[in-house]
Amino acid sequence: MLMKNLSEFRKFLHSHPELSGNENNTKDAVLRFISEFSKGKPIFSIYKNIGENSLALIIDSNNSGKNVVIRADLDALPIDENIFSPYSSTIKGVSHKCGHDGHTAILTGLALELSENLINIGKVMLLFQSAEETGEGAEKVLEDKVFIDFNPDFIFGFHNLPEKPLNKLYFKYDTFAMASTGLIIKLIGKSSHAAEPEKGINPAVAISELIKGIDKIKNNNTINDFALITFIHINLGEKSFGTSAGSGNIMLTLRANTDEYLEKILKKINSITTSICKKNNLGFELELTETFPSTVNNHLAVEMLINNADNNMFDYEILDSPFRWSEDFGHYLKNIPGAYFGIGAGENCPPLHSPDYDFPDEIIDNSVKYLKTLVLSVCR
Repeated sequence: MLMKNLSEFRKFLHSHPELSGNENNTKDAVLRFISEFSKGKPIFSIYKNIGENSLALIIDSNNSGKNVVIRADLDALPIDENIFSPYSSTIKGVSHKCGHDGHTAILTGLALELSENLINIGKVMLLFQSAEETGEGAEKVLEDKVFIDFNPDFIFGFHNLPEKPLNKLYFKYDTFAMASTGLIIKLIGKSSHAAEPEKGINPAVAISELIKGIDKIKNNNTINDFALITFIHINLGEKSFGTSAGSGNIMLTLRANTDEYLEKILKKINSITTSICKKNNLGFELELTETFPSTVNNHLAVEMLINNADNNMFDYEILDSPFRWSEDFGHYLKNIPGAYFGIGAGENCPPLHSPDYDFPDEIIDNSVKYLKTLVLSVCR
């Protein structure tokens, strides 16, 4: 299995990105690549629609032992690419700006390695998961009978980390990535003629009060109780100079170290909104969207990651603080012992979700080797 082939495969995926829930061509490309480069008879049981649109490859040693899942994500983002290269995205407004093309290439490389280095005990599932970016994919996989019957003992996932040294591994006990949710506050008033605003209920003052009130919640930024509230979008009424606004929306992203603290923030915002809307004679609705639990690593699983790195001389660092971004991998860790870890993408690598980000092919080979040794340490 040549590194050059995996790099070319990654670039093919980069050129043909697919949004969350629509990764059918990506799954087909994975299966074609494995079929082309695997030696001998295929050893995988293939499930193309686990959790509706994810792909699972299962290797069964037919001997009792631990059942291990290694998961990568498939989906791209609704972002225009700002890189002009022979493998630039061919889909307008869609691109791989989180590196899931690289994650998919890594897991595909692991599949080829395991086809040559057979496990002796237990079972392995290589899970190519759909719809990570929208927070929907993991929950659907967890509800699928194939995944339930697999009965995992451990699950592991990974993500590339820009601005970190190339190929260095990053482990963390407890929370690796924060809980988050999108929140829409819908203010309901009454429109009127702009010449007679007193006959309506305009939410403009309430919006300004809400912004100030919610902003004060962000003051508590200790390591143990970290809150981050980001205002995303605000709108008021319609673009009509003759009409006083009768409605408005505030869109926020909320982040916290734990699910419990995120819930406290939501309750506080609900209390503030209730008070301000009552004072201003407004109705309101709160709507949550794209909710992610915190990604909380199991201590034993983290020890397994560290021991594997030590035993095979992989460079690593143990982190003190969680990442502020979120991952739907946290849904698995609520139900299954496991851990999520990071792989340095280079100190000069642009940030995730930025238009000029591109996954560094230099980390594919080392990542495949690390995951192979991890799997074989459990299943051989």
